[in-house]
Amino acid sequence: MKQPLSVYVHCSNHSLDLALQETAREVSIVRNTLQTARDAANSIRESSKWQQLFESLATDSGKPTRLQTLCPTRWAVRCKAIDALTYSSALETLSALANGRSMRAESRSNTDGVLRALSSMETYLGLLVCSSIFVP
Repeated sequence: MKQPLSVYVHCSNHSLDLALQETAREVSIVRNTLQTARDAANSIRESSKWQQLFESLATDSGKPTRLQTLCPTRWAVRCKAIDALTYSSALETLSALANGRSMRAESRSNTDGVLRALSSMETYLGLLVCSSIFVP
């Protein structure tokens, strides 16, 4: 039964998620950092051997070592994915991949671009900002 006098209101989590999505789209440092983090995770996750290398480097950090996909619509998942992308471990892994001979030229070129983007101070600052924004 419908109530004609009722007013529809989004739940607070959904409203927060919509606001964070809009922020992620409009603020360039957040948008670029999320894209770089997504590309880095996808490059590492391309091979189980590369993922094992990342996990072995990330074990000492005390953070989750399993890389997760950045979900474009759920802020709580974004937080877990950003937290799992241990910065120094990701840099070391991508550096090893870019300098290695075990990947195709196209993948190596893509990995090199992701490594350059991840190495920038703007991306490091962006990861800190994103981590602060998306932590529940």
